[in-house]
Amino acid sequence: MFQPAFDALAASETRYLCHRIPDEDYLTAGVLRCLSNSRTGRDVASLRSPFGQPKRLAVSLRSALQNHGDFGALDISVDHFFKAIQSTRRFKNLASINDGLGPLMAASADDPFASIPELDGFAVYAGDGHYHAAAVHDPKRLDSSGTMRKEAAGHFFLLDLRTHFLSHLTGADQSGTRKREHDMHAMKRLPVDALRGGQPKGTKVILAWDKAGIDFNWWYKVKRSSWLYFISREKENMKLIRSGNRPFDREDHRNAGVVSDEYVGPGGGAAGRPVRAILRRITYIDPIEGTTYV
Repeated sequence: MFQPAFDALAASETRYLCHRIPDEDYLTAGVLRCLSNSRTGRDVASLRSPFGQPKRLAVSLRSALQNHGDFGALDISVDHFFKAIQSTRRFKNLASINDGLGPLMAASADDPFASIPELDGFAVYAGDGHYHAAAVHDPKRLDSSGTMRKEAAGHFFLLDLRTHFLSHLTGADQSGTRKREHDMHAMKRLPVDALRGGQPKGTKVILAWDKAGIDFNWWYKVKRSSWLYFISREKENMKLIRSGNRPFDREDHRNAGVVSDEYVGPGGGAAGRPVRAILRRITYIDPIEGTTYV
């Protein structure tokens, strides 16, 4: 399971020989803690009594750390564990390993889009943001209402749909007065190359995002400048105007459930900002569940 990560670790520029917590052990422990059934990094170990009944036992922090996935196989003290988490060098090392895993995944995973010739030459990604509650020790800040509140921790991710390789785009910006950074704000402050998954220049990239990722003028800009094509869902409050229909092959089994393929345009933009984008709006009814998607 860990061999691809170890292969990427061998090529990391920030690797360092640490005798207390080797990089291999730090990497292994981190992954296993993520895979374990833990609601918090300070959760106690979940054990079973000799009679087979579930039992929660309060154990030392050291024992809890060692029972998050590795079941005590790694002899890591609490002090060194939390010092390692704060290490800038180890953070850069994990980022380097993550980058190195991408090509390895592409070489080993089956491409689910290989049978669709229309997508040849396209990279296909999905993106999304994820927030979770702040930790008890996180600092508070003054929000727009004048109340001191803890900031929810947020991250944005990119998923390669050809290889199912997940990469980290950015952490949510916590410098402003907003409660949570909006997806479009995060996308706009990122280099377009990051949203393209680092694909070589000239490669066309399709990026699927949820309804939060909608800014038609920006879509138009990055499509023309960077060959980045967006797919999203229509929001209920959109005022789209149909300007024509696109013919499609109703006999093609891949189009089962497609109701229409239309050209549409926004009904208007903000003052002084005309909307230039012409969009394709596809209405589809899932033939199994009967759910309509636009």
